[in-house]
Amino acid sequence: MSTALTMMPCGNIFANGGNKGYKCTAVNSILPCDLAQEIEKRSFVMDNTCNTQSFIRTSSEPFMILDCRSFLAYNFKHISGAINVNCTNNLMKKRLQQGKITLVDLVNSEYEKECLRTGSWAKAVVYDDCTSELEKMPASHPVKLVLSSLLHDGKEAFLLKGGLKEFSQCYKNLLSDHAVAEDNNENVSSAIERINTLTKIQKDISERPNPGCPLNVRATEVIPGVFLGNASDAMDYNFLNKNNITYVLNLTCQCPNHFIQDSRFHYKQIKIEDSCRENIADILADALQFIESARENRSSVLVHCQGGVSRSPTVVISFLMHLKKLSLTEAYQFVKEKRPCIAPNLNFMGQLLQLEMKNRGLEPKCFDKEEVLKTIGGCCKLDLGN
Repeated sequence: MSTALTMMPCGNIFANGGNKGYKCTAVNSILPCDLAQEIEKRSFVMDNTCNTQSFIRTSSEPFMILDCRSFLAYNFKHISGAINVNCTNNLMKKRLQQGKITLVDLVNSEYEKECLRTGSWAKAVVYDDCTSELEKMPASHPVKLVLSSLLHDGKEAFLLKGGLKEFSQCYKNLLSDHAVAEDNNENVSSAIERINTLTKIQKDISERPNPGCPLNVRATEVIPGVFLGNASDAMDYNFLNKNNITYVLNLTCQCPNHFIQDSRFHYKQIKIEDSCRENIADILADALQFIESARENRSSVLVHCQGGVSRSPTVVISFLMHLKKLSLTEAYQFVKEKRPCIAPNLNFMGQLLQLEMKNRGLEPKCFDKEEVLKTIGGCCKLDLGN
C-alpha cells in the first residue's frame, strides 16, 4: 500500500489574500524526490478518445498534480500526468480571486476538467517554474491563487519545492516533453531553437499591453470573407446570414453542424483535439481547400473551434501563410491584432514553423528576443487587403 505524501509545513502563507477572501494556513510542501516516488507508484493509462495521458493511483489516496504555468510553457514541458491550470492571464487571475470562476474553468481539456470535477481526490501538488517560498509572493501569484482555491474547496494542498526547474534536474524520465523531436535536419533544428525562444519570452509577451478578448467575443473577420470564431458563432443563424456565411469549417470533435439541413450551408468537420500530441499536418490541405472553395463561390466562411483560441486560429494562420506567402510570425501577428485572445498551443506553432520552412525553402534562422517581441509581441501591423 502506498504511503501518504511527505509533508513539511510552509506556514501561514496566505494571510494577505486568496480566493473569496479565504485565508490559507494549511499549505504544505513536498520535495521533488518525494513527488517522484509517488509518481512511480502510479499506473499509467491512456485515454485514446481525448489523447490525454492520465494516472490511476494504486493506493486509496489519489492526488492531482497541477501545473500553474502558461499553456505554452506547459505544452513545451511538464511533469508527467500534470494538468495545466493556467491562471497567468490577468483577467483570469482577477476572476479567480473574486470567486467568479473555479480551477475547472482554467483547464483546457474536457477530459481533465472532468478529472478535477470528480470528488475522488483529496490532495493536489502544485508547481510553477521555480517557486520554493511563497511568503513574499503577492496574493495574485498564480501558485498562491491555485493553492488558495484548493484549500477553499477542502483539498489538501502541497507546493513542489523548486518547481519544475528543480524537479527536472533529477527526474527527466518523469517529464512529458512535447517539443518538436530533434534530428539532424538543419531546418528542424532551427525550428526547435525558435520554439525554445518563443517559450522563453512568453512571459515577456504576456506582460505587454494587450486589450484582450471578452470571454464570449463575436467572430472576427480576419480578412474579407474569412471569419474566425467559436462554437457560439456557429449556432447563431442571424449572424451567419447577416455576414453571408454559408461555408462553415468545424474543427471540433463534439460541436454539431447546426444548420446542415439547410441546403444553403456547406459544412466540413475536421476533428482536431487541442492537444500537445495532435498532428495537424495531414489536415491542413483539406482545411485550406475548403476555405478557398468559399472564396471562389463568393461566400464568406466561418472557421471555428470551441473557443476560437487555439485550433481555428492555427488553421487561419496557415491559410494566410499560404495565401499571402507570409512567414509564421507575420501571419500570427496579423491574426493576433485582429483577435487578441488567440493562443495556439506550442505543438501547433512548432508544426507551422516546419510548414513554413518546407513550403518557402527559407534559410534556417533563429529569432532573437527582440525580433520575436516585435513580430509576435504586438509591434508591427500589416495590411493584407483582400
